[in-house]
Amino acid sequence: MKKTIALMLALLMLCTASVALAEEDGKLEPLFATVGDALAAAGENPIAGGEEGYYAVITEQDGKYYRSVAELDEKAQALEQAIWEADIDHIEEAFAARDEYLKTLPIAYSEMFTVEPMTEAEMDDLVGQTIGELREAGYEDRESGTDGGENEEMVIAYVLQIGFFEYRCVVDADFEAYEKAMEGELDDGDFVVQAVQVRGIAREACFKRYHADGTIEEPEDPFAGLDELTAEIMDMLQMAMAGEQVDVEAFFAELKTLYPNLVDSIDFYWEMFKLVGMEKLASMLTPTE
Repeated sequence: MKKTIALMLALLMLCTASVALAEEDGKLEPLFATVGDALAAAGENPIAGGEEGYYAVITEQDGKYYRSVAELDEKAQALEQAIWEADIDHIEEAFAARDEYLKTLPIAYSEMFTVEPMTEAEMDDLVGQTIGELREAGYEDRESGTDGGENEEMVIAYVLQIGFFEYRCVVDADFEAYEKAMEGELDDGDFVVQAVQVRGIAREACFKRYHADGTIEEPEDPFAGLDELTAEIMDMLQMAMAGEQVDVEAFFAELKTLYPNLVDSIDFYWEMFKLVGMEKLASMLTPTE
C-alpha cells in the first residue's frame, strides 16, 4: 500500500511539473490539426504568415486570441524558394502551389495571447483628441475611409494600431473634408476623435517575435556593427598609407572573429582592397557631404 501511495505521489509530482513547464513556455496543445483547419476557423480574411522556418495562423475564441504555429518542412521551404525563382508568367502558380501545401502542414502547438486591448475607460480617454495627437503618441495608421452598414450612419473612421491591437476611431470629418485631406488640401491630423472601439488584434501577431505576453522582440539588425567595422578598416588603411607595416590579410581575417555577422561585408572589402588598392578603398569609405 505504501508503495502504491508513493507511486501515485511521484506521478502527481511529474504531472504538476509538466503543467508548470507548459505554462512557463506558454505553449498549448494544438487547437487544430492542420494549417488548413486553422485558416478555415480564422474566417475570410485570416491573419496568417510567418518568417523563416514557420507559418502561423491567428484565431479568436470567446474574445481570446490564439496563435497556432506549424513548422515548415523541406518541401514547404522548397516551394517558398520556387516563388523567388519563378518567372513572371508562372509566379501565381508558384504561390498557389505553396499555399495549398501549407494547408496540409500539422500544427505543432498553439498559444493564447495574454496581452489585452485597452479598456473602455482608456478608449474613452482618447475621445476629443486629434488624429495628429494620437500619431504623436505612437499610434500608427493602418487604414481609413468611410465606414458604416445598412443600419448605421456613414462616418469617416481611421484604424490606428498601437502595441498588439488595432482601434477604429470615428472622427468629426465629413466625406468632403476627408477627400480634401486625401488630396492634401486639409490636414487630417486636425480631425477630432468622436468614438473608439477595438478593431481586433494586429496582423503582426502571426510573427513569433510578437510574444503572447505582449512583449515584442525586435528583429536583429543584420548590419549591426557596420559603422565600427568601417572605422577599423579606415584606421588600418591610414596606418598602411602612412608607411606602417600592416599584415592586411591577417587583419581582415581577424575582423571575421570580431564581427561574425558581417563576414560577407568583410569579404567584400577584402576583395575590393585586392582589386582597387588601399587608397581607392579608403576613398570609397570616406563619407561624402
